[in-house]
Amino acid sequence: ERNALPGTYFSESQDTLCQYKNTEIEVYTYNSNLEPVEAEISFECLEESCNIGKTNISEGVAVLNSNFPQCYNGFIVAKADGYANKRYLFSTISLGSADIVLDKLYNVNIDLKVDGQNTSDFGIISFNSAETTAVVSWPEQKSVNLSAGEYSVSVYIYRNSSIYIPATNQQKCVEATKSGLLGLFGATEEKCFDLNIPGQILSNVIAGGGKNQDYLIESLLETGKLQIDVDALPVPKTLDDIQSNYNLLEVKTINLEFKDE
Repeated sequence: ERNALPGTYFSESQDTLCQYKNTEIEVYTYNSNLEPVEAEISFECLEESCNIGKTNISEGVAVLNSNFPQCYNGFIVAKADGYANKRYLFSTISLGSADIVLDKLYNVNIDLKVDGQNTSDFGIISFNSAETTAVVSWPEQKSVNLSAGEYSVSVYIYRNSSIYIPATNQQKCVEATKSGLLGLFGATEEKCFDLNIPGQILSNVIAGGGKNQDYLIESLLETGKLQIDVDALPVPKTLDDIQSNYNLLEVKTINLEFKDE
């Protein structure tokens, strides 16, 4: 009889995960309305991934009945076109079933404003959730695919600059193992080297933005348009000004407003 060890799976080697599919699992996949959605199914255990198959719609449900490798606290991964990937925590040490709800992806147009005014300044808008990460490079990109969920939203606005950073020459020292026989017994010595950083001009500097934590629900995403308004900051003229702006961004919030197209 095999006994489960926390965080391990039952195979002779981590390289042979997919060779030992000996636990029968049923997987059902739905959308948020509990309608069946066909999805590709794989299984992750530690750092390995194993393809399992696909749920198929039959008698009103999307289901896959297949054997999985044994693993304690692995992840069933479901992927379907038009939906965000879902990682579902699941232990396969005994027979069981998993009901996985997939979140629909919505294409949302972005309207970025600074101090309430339209802007063509370069910006980076990041949406980070437990499931997905999406990044918009403004103004080249003006839309993003998002699913319902809680997001950490951050915006960084950059403007043209010509701040010169002078060249520096520093000496760095580290403790390194001695060469030869003494090194075998743990003897160390200090080794130093010169670190030369050439002068450079910063052509773009941080000049606005902020951060927010928001839960985006499907009814908002369905509107198809998100207006983001952030505060401008003084255009930096020195390195100290740049650091000051980054410090200000840690406490600046952003305004998110969904609008009908």
